[in-house]
Amino acid sequence: MNLIIMARQVSEWQQTLDELTEDLMLPTSYSKIDNSYDSPYVFNGPLKSSKKLFFNGVNYVNDNGVVIRLNLPESLYVLRGASKRFGMKLRHGSLRENLEAAYSNEVAYKQNVLVPFWVYTGEVIRRFNDKFDISRAIGADFVEVPATNILLKRRGKTLETKGSSTNVVPEIKLGSVLQTEIPTKSGYYSKISGVIPMNSELGSRSKESRGYFDEIYFDEQDLSVVRCGWAFFELELVADAGRPLIRIDGGVLGVWTDENPKK
Repeated sequence: MNLIIMARQVSEWQQTLDELTEDLMLPTSYSKIDNSYDSPYVFNGPLKSSKKLFFNGVNYVNDNGVVIRLNLPESLYVLRGASKRFGMKLRHGSLRENLEAAYSNEVAYKQNVLVPFWVYTGEVIRRFNDKFDISRAIGADFVEVPATNILLKRRGKTLETKGSSTNVVPEIKLGSVLQTEIPTKSGYYSKISGVIPMNSELGSRSKESRGYFDEIYFDEQDLSVVRCGWAFFELELVADAGRPLIRIDGGVLGVWTDENPKK
């Protein structure tokens, strides 16, 4: 699904997301995935809202108040607003962090988020000239441009992308390149040495298997974003990578922070 939004609509779109931010509710409990000093905190439930909101026929909140169906740029925009509102830097959890949380005895996050839902990990794969790079998405905004339908930015510089003409597009801000190799096959893995598993880490299922990585699907601009969830039929964390503007009916916002929420 391409989000090609006319300039006159962008204020309504952003207003909807801003209204969503105003009514957000953080889960009341949180945990660390391990006891190390630099271990991040993860909230033990998905982000919720006290009010239902719609835009262009999309319902952003389900009957239980859970914020759903945000694509990656929207989720980044909402997390930015939520960070300002709650006074701490909130973010997506990486695939490696979600993997650790899924196997931690201390975290209810698995049962409340990964088992019933899927989450974006905030990791973006870019394909260009038969090469690849993987970075963390560190923010998003909406900008008016003449000839593309999504933008990437790293260190203040807009990266070249290809696409069709439009008026207002999501702009994803990227951090440094973290990995330049992607898997070319699906398979089970017991560990991830980088951002996502590499071919050498994927294989057949074994007693040591902790997760399964499926295919990578690129959009027309050669972009893909990582997402994951717990699969009962596999009894493992399942991840893949898909188009950044896709809405997942079972997709929610898992909330992570590197700051102590007690402060």
